[in-house]
Amino acid sequence: MPRTTHPLRAFFAHPELSKEIMLAEARAHRAADRYIAGQYWDPTAGRGCAVGCAVVSINARAKLGLLHADHAGVAAALGWPKWLAYAENCIFEGLPAAERAAWPEAIIEATPAGADLSGVRDQWFALMLRQVVLPVAGTSATIVERVAHGLETGWAGDSQEEARVAAAEAAEAAAAKADAAAEAAEAAE
Repeated sequence: MPRTTHPLRAFFAHPELSKEIMLAEARAHRAADRYIAGQYWDPTAGRGCAVGCAVVSINARAKLGLLHADHAGVAAALGWPKWLAYAENCIFEGLPAAERAAWPEAIIEATPAGADLSGVRDQWFALMLRQVVLPVAGTSATIVERVAHGLETGWAGDSQEEARVAAAEAAEAAAAKADAAAEAAEAAE
């Protein structure tokens, strides 16, 4: 697929792959119990992961001939940035089995048709830092918040390099603290 420099517009790359069509495809995959973890596509069973099932739908609808492990091809076909296709599948693989099959529908539903997704990565990472990392950051909470804020603002008023150094130092301090706690626990046994 040729590289483009225009903004990524979700579900606008191919009319055969509109949001409504892809949502119906994801629902059909779930209803047919086609979603499985750990394998892009099992042709014998007709089952696969989020990317593998998306490729089946994309190839059936738009005749693109993608391979089942082609995250970049899925991203291009759907008007998504590559990182989002990888993130979708990583999250899918990490979800409990009972929740996994609903994830492809959820991400499609949450993505506005025609949205320019080229600039959302930093916003998404900031959200993940705040919702996933910050609650367990402990003494590193300040640097986690600093990095999240920097990502949101494009580092306006802050130095990305200084924040990187501070984050590395906080990580080293946390690792040293964990090592000391493990050694103390071993000594107490």
